[in-house]
Amino acid sequence: MKLYTPGLEGEYWMNNNEGISLVELIIIVGIMGLLLTIIFSTTIFSYNSFSIQNEEKNINASTRDTMDYLIRQIRKSNEIQVIDNTLILDGDIYKLEDGSIFQNDLEIIQGIDELYISQKDDVIHIEIIIRDSRNRDHELSCKVNIR
Repeated sequence: MKLYTPGLEGEYWMNNNEGISLVELIIIVGIMGLLLTIIFSTTIFSYNSFSIQNEEKNINASTRDTMDYLIRQIRKSNEIQVIDNTLILDGDIYKLEDGSIFQNDLEIIQGIDELYISQKDDVIHIEIIIRDSRNRDHELSCKVNIR
């Protein structure tokens, strides 16, 4: 390989046809390793952020769907009772057992960590809590006025 040095016409400062040296190879491998580290760390960080946001989106959707379902059932009912954190609507019993909401003995909703139901006069208060993989609580509460 011949490299030309500007200003020294006709003279070459390197006349080596043997290829690259071990030092040059180590420098190239080091630079490539640094570049790959930067690229992969950015990719892994983006993937982790996406996974966390996706989990939170799914938890929020699940919490809203559960709340919507319970409110819809309350609004359709003629007879409503709340006894010991258990909702009784027209004879159907809704309660939380082992992370699932059951209607009578039929499992209807999964993945609920805590469900609190209370009634004061003509107002039913519902609170749903779901924990994510980092053990953070995501909660949604609502008050339903009985008509």
